[in-house]
Amino acid sequence: MEKYILTGGPGTGKTTLLRELGRLGYEVIPEAARGIIAEEMNKEKAVLPWTDLENFQRLVIKRQLELEKGSNGRRQFLDRSLVDSIAYCEQGGIPPPENMYSLISQARYTRVFFLEQLPTYVQDRERKEDKTAAEWIHKRLYEVYDRFGFEITRLPPSGIDRRVEMIIAEIGDTKR
Repeated sequence: MEKYILTGGPGTGKTTLLRELGRLGYEVIPEAARGIIAEEMNKEKAVLPWTDLENFQRLVIKRQLELEKGSNGRRQFLDRSLVDSIAYCEQGGIPPPENMYSLISQARYTRVFFLEQLPTYVQDRERKEDKTAAEWIHKRLYEVYDRFGFEITRLPPSGIDRRVEMIIAEIGDTKR
């Protein structure tokens, strides 16, 4: 199983890129955090990153593991990974769960595609970070992936077609 991670700070185009890869027939795994935020916002006692980061990250990790186990293919693209939770925990000043390091090791991620920030940044219902916080987490994500020793390919802020071409070339997919 080849597991390719799409990561970068909020608003770097990960979800749009993932959708395009899915449209091209690749197996894609959506972002766990964004889905949980959407679900939790409809609850009376919501667990959200801006109100209860520690429990929110526990939900994200559990969901991420479920999403990754549901794979049927030999190659999948993930919108974020377990590693992202480390960066978000560090940003919030909370310790990551003790088993995170073994979970990341067991996940056997193949490679990281780090999406550089786009020229514009837009907040939305699930993306509450302001531009400064988005830039901070963007830098922290790169530092964490680098610290874990992942092979990181940076994707510049270009059009979706160019980013897809770069990924396909990097993974050596000659069928496309």
